[in-house]
Amino acid sequence: MSEEGYIDQLLDFLRSRSFHDGEASIIPVLTHPWNVASVVNRLSEELGLLDFIILTRKELVDDVYQSLSQEPAPTSELNIYVDHIYAKSILHDSVFDNAVRLQYFINNISDRIKRIYIDLTLTTGPFAVTLQGVFSKTGSPPIIYTYVDTIPLPGLPQYPSSPRWMHRVYVYDDESHPLEIKHSGAGDKALSATISGKIIWKGTRGIFEDISRIMNKLIDARIMEKISGEFREDIPESSPVLVVNALNPVNGERKKIISLKLIEGPDEDSVNMMMSNWKILSELVYELHQDADKSSIERILMQFQRYTGAVDLIARELEGQNARDYEGWKIHSLLVDMYRRLRRPIALLPDTNMFYQGLHMTLLKASIKNGKPWNPIDGVRIYIPVCAEAEINGKVAGVSSETTGISKYSYIMALLANRAIDEIKQYYKGIHLPAVSQPCEASIAVVEQGLSEERIILVTADKKAYNAWVTLNVCRDRVICIYVGHRNKPLNIDGLYSKFYASIVLASQIYVASSIIPLELSMDNKRIRMVLETLQGAGAPVLNIIEEPTSYHRAS
Repeated sequence: MSEEGYIDQLLDFLRSRSFHDGEASIIPVLTHPWNVASVVNRLSEELGLLDFIILTRKELVDDVYQSLSQEPAPTSELNIYVDHIYAKSILHDSVFDNAVRLQYFINNISDRIKRIYIDLTLTTGPFAVTLQGVFSKTGSPPIIYTYVDTIPLPGLPQYPSSPRWMHRVYVYDDESHPLEIKHSGAGDKALSATISGKIIWKGTRGIFEDISRIMNKLIDARIMEKISGEFREDIPESSPVLVVNALNPVNGERKKIISLKLIEGPDEDSVNMMMSNWKILSELVYELHQDADKSSIERILMQFQRYTGAVDLIARELEGQNARDYEGWKIHSLLVDMYRRLRRPIALLPDTNMFYQGLHMTLLKASIKNGKPWNPIDGVRIYIPVCAEAEINGKVAGVSSETTGISKYSYIMALLANRAIDEIKQYYKGIHLPAVSQPCEASIAVVEQGLSEERIILVTADKKAYNAWVTLNVCRDRVICIYVGHRNKPLNIDGLYSKFYASIVLASQIYVASSIIPLELSMDNKRIRMVLETLQGAGAPVLNIIEEPTSYHRAS
């Protein structure tokens, strides 16, 4: 059958269907197929569209299906037609041929679809330019173009399991009058269906997905920009503000730990708050335990800042061959750069304290920089010393999960360190290092000699351990020793990638803070309370999500 024959076969099938309000979105998929579900969900939510025609290249079909099958999948109210199911993939490599095929398809379906949207999110610049050129020379039915902000990296959670602020919708119509667009109810139903009564530990990715769905439910606001002829409009014109309050469970006092504009996502104010809000948590915990030593509480809870990734870990001091070149570097950048220079594997050996200090967030940031979030980092092998895991597990096993006083917070941080180890095993293929003796830093220094990697990097946030490595003459030949500090600046939020990482940090902070003290998420008159249910079980910490009666309380 000719190419036109396959297109006609698809057209014959589509002519047998009815299209809601005579509207449909045509989504050509030439690149980044893993973002199809986000595009469909956002266009449905903002434009009220219920019918979508997905045109694919055959080598991308499996990724398209995988995207559409992710949980939560697009609501059943939507009709999604993928060309490959009803005929075959009709797009190929030639930009011009693809534009001509799409023009033929549109001209022959316009009698069934009166309002045609073409989404350009998953196409290329040359295709979009060629398509408009073909239409301008040969004519076409009236077309409205759309584009959805997405991050072009595989494996990311699909909307609504990522924040709405990451997926602004752009609508362009060349008519010289304002474009009237209705809002959908389908998206609202999809969002309400995704909220559960509990959040359990499922790694930072799972936490990001759960918190994103909660925040998307809290916001009714649309995030869209329309251009119609000379008219340009932002919807909405102003952004609602989400406030995250920590609650004193005794007197009900509220203290703001984070706020952000839900249309824009994390900004300078919110990342500044994320950097310093551990102090507010410490103050509230001290109010509950005034017989305890305040500095002991601060030593425990200051780990919150690094553990959640609210500051970048840096190489404060280094020892080893050519190590000083990396002084002051962010650890995630150092790992990626060192492998790119050497082009041979490097080994990362963390001391016990690094699992409390947010090593899993540093690896996440390196994986984003590497182009594959929540995946092993090219050329970097992560070793988990047995002595470190045993030490952390001993603290979890040695204290009851129902302990009271400040011991409870030490237990929580040890449990979270255990979860960080699990995450490193799951996402970054962490390998056990048979260093079993204590102190762990001394055992690591002996066992590393049997590793085969080109470079071996020992990292610790303990100055005493670092000095011991230097004194023991460990940091020579292939071995670089790093004393880890953190950058005394808030996270960078320039660009969509940076906001994506900051959004993960935000979700992590909400989850971890709720494990320490009750939180309230409020916007206008909507409130959701997050309270620790249990510190026991494979999914611990387990949080309860409680929707409160509508009223508003101002935080102090």
